[in-house]
Amino acid sequence: MSHKRREERRQRQPAQDGEIRWAAVLRAIVLSGGVALLVIAAMVPSEAAVSGGTYAPLAAGWCLLLVIYAASLCLDERPEIRVGWTEFTGLALVGWHSLAAMVSLGHTNGRQTLNAHWLILGYGLTALLLRQTIRTTKEAKSLVAAMIWLATLLASLGLYQYFYSAPLRRTEYERDPEKFLEAEQIPTDKDSPLRQQFENRIRSVEPLATFGLTNSLAGVLAPWLIGVLAIGYACFRSGGQWRTVIAMLLIAAILAACLLLTKSRTAYLATIAGVVLLALFGGRRSRSSWLNWQIPAGLAAATVVLGLAAVFFGGLDLQVLTEAPKSVLYRIEYWRATAKIIAQYPVFGCGPGNFQEAYTAFKLPEASETPADPHNFLLEIWATAGTPAVLLLLALLVAFAADIAAIQHLRNVKTPVDDDQPVADPKWLVLAGAMVGLLVSAPVGSALGYPLDSVSLTLRSLPQVWLLGIPLLAAIWWSLNRWLDCELDTGELPLSATIVPQLVLLINLLAAGAMVFPAVISTALVLVPVALCIAGLNARHETVARTSPRSPALPIQLKPSVLFGGLALIGALLLTVTCFYTEYYPVLNGHRALAEAMYRLEIKDYREAPGKLIAAAEADSLAPEPRRLLAELLLGRWEATESPHDWQDFSETADAYRQLDPRHHAASYTRGTWFLTAWKKSGHRQDLDVALAAFREAIQRYPNHAFYHAQLAWGLHLAGDDAAARKEAEIALNLDQKMPHQEQKLARRHVADPDPNAKPPRAFLVENAEQTAQRLRIIAVEEKP
Repeated sequence: MSHKRREERRQRQPAQDGEIRWAAVLRAIVLSGGVALLVIAAMVPSEAAVSGGTYAPLAAGWCLLLVIYAASLCLDERPEIRVGWTEFTGLALVGWHSLAAMVSLGHTNGRQTLNAHWLILGYGLTALLLRQTIRTTKEAKSLVAAMIWLATLLASLGLYQYFYSAPLRRTEYERDPEKFLEAEQIPTDKDSPLRQQFENRIRSVEPLATFGLTNSLAGVLAPWLIGVLAIGYACFRSGGQWRTVIAMLLIAAILAACLLLTKSRTAYLATIAGVVLLALFGGRRSRSSWLNWQIPAGLAAATVVLGLAAVFFGGLDLQVLTEAPKSVLYRIEYWRATAKIIAQYPVFGCGPGNFQEAYTAFKLPEASETPADPHNFLLEIWATAGTPAVLLLLALLVAFAADIAAIQHLRNVKTPVDDDQPVADPKWLVLAGAMVGLLVSAPVGSALGYPLDSVSLTLRSLPQVWLLGIPLLAAIWWSLNRWLDCELDTGELPLSATIVPQLVLLINLLAAGAMVFPAVISTALVLVPVALCIAGLNARHETVARTSPRSPALPIQLKPSVLFGGLALIGALLLTVTCFYTEYYPVLNGHRALAEAMYRLEIKDYREAPGKLIAAAEADSLAPEPRRLLAELLLGRWEATESPHDWQDFSETADAYRQLDPRHHAASYTRGTWFLTAWKKSGHRQDLDVALAAFREAIQRYPNHAFYHAQLAWGLHLAGDDAAARKEAEIALNLDQKMPHQEQKLARRHVADPDPNAKPPRAFLVENAEQTAQRLRIIAVEEKP
C-alpha cells in the first residue's frame, strides 16, 4: 500500500476513541525499554564492557528494541523517520568500525573484538532509536530527568562509599589483612603485585560508585552538573518554578560534592569550561545566537586538529610539559606510544577492543602502566579502527552542529498530530523504565559476574542502589513534576542545557578516554537526540522558521512505505539473531560455565574441573581464558602421568590458547613457562626451544619490559648459550635503570624456573630478577647450566 493510499484510508477511517494505536504502543515500549537499558548500563562496570563482555545483554536489548521500532513502522498509518547529516555520518562511522572489527578477526583477541563491535553498534542503535522515539517536549524532558536521577544516584552512592562503606572496609582489612585477602581470593604474599594493587585500591579514598575507575564516575557527573545548572537557571528566569529551582540546586550540590571527591583534574577543567560556556551562552533566548558558537567551536576544532597532527608526526614530546603534573606526563607517554600504533596500523587500526594488546609493543621504557585506552577518545578510535574512523568521528561532530543550525532555519515545520502523541504520559513511561532498569540491574550484574554491593538488613540483603535509588527517584519525580508538565514557554529546557554538557563531556574525553565505557558515553547518546528534538520544537515557536526563504536539504522527515518497514523489520531480526549468537549467548553461557569451573578449582576438585573448563571453552569459542586454565590443568596431569595422550591434549590446548590471543605478551610468556616446565620434566630439547621462542615472542610484543629480557636470559643460560644470556641480561638491567617506578623494578619480580622434581616443587628462583640478571651478566663463559 502506497503512502498516498494509506493517507486516504486514514482520512476515511479516523481513529475511534478507545482504539488501540499499536504503533504508538510499540514506540512507548521502545522509550521505556531504552531508559531501562540506560540505567542497567550505569549499574554494571563500564570498564569491563570490552574485556568482560558486560555490554552483551545491553547490545541484545537494543537490538530487540530495534525490532519493536521496525514493527511500529509497519503498523503506523503515518510512519515518519527523521534523518539528517548526524544520522548518515553516524551510520558511516558504525559501518567502518564494524568493517575494522571484521578485518581484525583472526589476528587479535576475537572475543574482545566482537565485544567492541557490538558496543559501538549498540551506541548507534541507542542514538538512533531515541532520535526516532522522542517527539514531544514531555518525552525530551522526561528522558533528561531520568538521566539527572541516574547521575544523582551515582553521586549519592559515591558519597555513601566515601563517608561510610569505604572506611568500614578499610577497618575490616586492617583488623585481619590475611583473612580479608583470602576471602577476596587475593594472594597473601606481600610482594604480590595483585596484593599491592588491592591494597592501593582499598586505601584509596576517592569514590567509585558502580565504576572501576574514579575518572569514569567524574566523566558522568561533570556534564550533568552543568546540565542541572542550565535547567535550574532557565527555570529561575521563567519564574513560578521555585520547587524545580530548589530541586536543581540540591541536585547540583550532590553532584558537585561527589565530583570534588573524585579528584579528577580533567573533569574539574571540563566543568570550569562548562560554567564559562553557560555564562556566555546559557542565558540567550534567541535561537539565532547559535551562530555565536562558531567562534569557540572553530577554535576548539583547530586545537584538536593541531593536537592530532602533533601526535601523529611526533611533535608532542615530554619536554613540552616537563613541569606538568604526573598525570599529564603519563598521558603524554600514552599518546606518544599511541602515535606509533597509528603509524603501524593507519587504515583499519590495531583492532577494536585490542588497544592494550597492541600498546605494549610501543610502550616507552619509563612508562608506568599499560592502559586499556590512550585516555583520549579521538586517539582511541584512531588507533583501534583506523584513520577513516577518526575522520568520520570528527565529521559526526560537525554534522551534529550543522543539523542543529539547519533545524533552526526550517520553515513549515510539522506540528505533531494526535497520532504522534504517546499512548501514556511520557513521564510515567520513563519512570517505569527507570524503575525496571534499577530492579533488573541486580540480576544482570550477578549473571555477568559483577554483583551489586548489598546492605544487610534484618531479613535479607538488598543492593545499595535499590535502597538509595527508589526513594531518590520518587523525590526527583515529585520535585520536577511541574517542570515535566510545562511547555517550553513556561518551563524551558534550553538548548544550552543539552549542548554545553556534551562539550563538557568531550573536553573530559580528550584526556580521560572512556570511549568504550557505556555509562559515560550514554550522556552524549541521550543528549544528541534530545538536542535535535528540542531544536526542532523551538523552531516551531520562532517566526524565522516560518519565513525563511528556503529550507535546507537536511534534516528531513521521511515517509517510508510498507515495503521499507518490512525490510527494516527483517534486517532488525537478522541483526538481533546475529547479536544473540555471536555475543549474548557465548558471553553469558561462557561466564556461567567458567564460574562453575573456577569453583571446582577453588575446592581443588581436579577431576571435575577439566570438564567444566571444556564446557566453558565450547560455550564461548573465542574466549582465551578457559583454554589457559585448561592448559595448566592438562600440563599438571601430564606431569603426573607422562602419558603421550595427556601431552597431546596439553599441546593442542596450548596452541588453541595461543591462537585465540595472538598479540598479548602475557599469553606468550605463559606459554614459555609451560614449555620450560615440560623441559624440566622431560629433558627434551625441543620443549626448551619452544619455551625460548615463546619468551622471544613475548619480548616482541613487549620489547621494553625488563623482566621478559631477564626471563629470556635465564632460559638461554639453561640452554647453554651464556653469551646470548649476558646480552639479554644487559638489556634487562638497562631497561630497569630507565624505569622510575619501584613497583615495576626487577627487584620486585622473580624469574620463572619451574622444577617439578624439587621437594616441594619450585616455580621461581629464590633470588629476585635483578640479582639473576646481575649474575648472568658476569657469569664465566665456561660455566655450564
